[in-house]
Amino acid sequence: MMGDVHDLMNFRIREVAWFMFGESAKTSFAKALILYMIVFDIEPYINADAFDSTNSERILFDVVLELQTNARIAEDFGELYNTKRTKEQVTQKRVKDFVTNPEMEDGEIIKEGIRVEAHSTQESVRGRIHGSMRPGFVLLDDFETKKTLRSEVATNQIRTHMQEFKRGLDSSRRRVLYLGNILSEYGNVQSVIERSKVDHELRVRVVPICQGDLMSGLHDPTWPERWALTDAEAIATNKVSIEGKRRSMWTPEEGDMDFQSEMLCQPIDEAKAIFKRDWFQPITWEALMQKKLAAYVTIDTPSRKEGEISKDGDYVGICINWIDREGKWHLKAWREKLGPTAIIEKIFGIYSFLLQAGTPPVKFGWEDTAFTRGLEPMLRHEQRTRQVFLPMMWLKHAGRSKEDRIRTGLLYRYETRSIFHLEGECKDLENELVRFPDAPFDDTGDAAAYQSDIARPAGTERPRDTQPERVIETAYGKVKPAYEDDIDYLDPQYPDIGI
Repeated sequence: MMGDVHDLMNFRIREVAWFMFGESAKTSFAKALILYMIVFDIEPYINADAFDSTNSERILFDVVLELQTNARIAEDFGELYNTKRTKEQVTQKRVKDFVTNPEMEDGEIIKEGIRVEAHSTQESVRGRIHGSMRPGFVLLDDFETKKTLRSEVATNQIRTHMQEFKRGLDSSRRRVLYLGNILSEYGNVQSVIERSKVDHELRVRVVPICQGDLMSGLHDPTWPERWALTDAEAIATNKVSIEGKRRSMWTPEEGDMDFQSEMLCQPIDEAKAIFKRDWFQPITWEALMQKKLAAYVTIDTPSRKEGEISKDGDYVGICINWIDREGKWHLKAWREKLGPTAIIEKIFGIYSFLLQAGTPPVKFGWEDTAFTRGLEPMLRHEQRTRQVFLPMMWLKHAGRSKEDRIRTGLLYRYETRSIFHLEGECKDLENELVRFPDAPFDDTGDAAAYQSDIARPAGTERPRDTQPERVIETAYGKVKPAYEDDIDYLDPQYPDIGI
């Protein structure tokens, strides 16, 4: 940032844009730059513009406050601005415009003071004159907001404003500093980014709070002296937690969208989203438990061959669906990295959780892959050892791609508001669906989509232990299948296959 300021002051570039995460100190840098230009008499006419004039007026208030109260500035440069602030300016902490003290000699003004003005992007640029001079520096702060993006009129007005002020700047002294967040791939911020690819006088910095994304994981804070990734690390190092920041920005209406755009600089455009965020209806655990329910579990496992799974495990998508008498779904869905042993433990953990909740699973479905077939003997062994026998069945993709499964299995149900999300328990699913089909991961969405293959309204299907046992004759006698839909898969060489 200091390098950009240096190049801007020396006209190596004419414009610089800092599209950085919130609390990156970009506005503080901008205020310091305005002070620098004032005290060293670099620019005689300065403008600060924002979509909301209140924001630009508060920037000017802070500049005036420094000029009047900073003892070090007074010692080095004298009283540059000693006009009393009005009561309204002091209480509301806003200054619309001011002119620094003129340069005097023998009681006469030999040079006018520096003029600084605050404006809104909704105002016309025409007529901005200080003496015979046009503005030489413009700070454009938070010129694009979620409010402006929702309005095509406001977006076009800002675009027109940006074009006008560049024509209205002094051609020899022209400098521009843009500050903002990337809230859309189609707004005015993106327009500045695209222009920088062909305009060598414009430099753009896009800086997220850390590397990575919400799908694959966060790492390496870009300001490590201030930010730590986790709450535990923040407490140990007396820093600010990125994990806590994300949690504080989450809302039931928009989930992690604000954090994604404002802190990670990775906007999600609702306009092109197939699954709309307002389709995600929340429900509390207490409200859910008041219903008559049947529980189904689906697991999307890695499509690797046995032994190929990574050392730390691959992502496994898991979805628990409580379906009521009306056929409405109530989901708890997530993904996590699990190795072979951890997958088996997770299956038994979910089964125990559902028994304790009073909603024993009707069916446990897991994706039929070479990897899961390899895990089957381990699962059978654990069932015998624990004397816990699960209503397992295979989920077969039947030649359907993941994208087709998710679209056909979920889209209509979301559109008709037939799916509810257990509060705070579907963040992975929501993050995948709002990016569908371009999300880097789709494990949770696929697990949820597989529910279409097995889930039935409460009361229409009973848990396995209340149904008549299904048995087949083998060379070793009658055997009960471990997988209800896989009678043909049983091998008579193994008399204990179903226990």
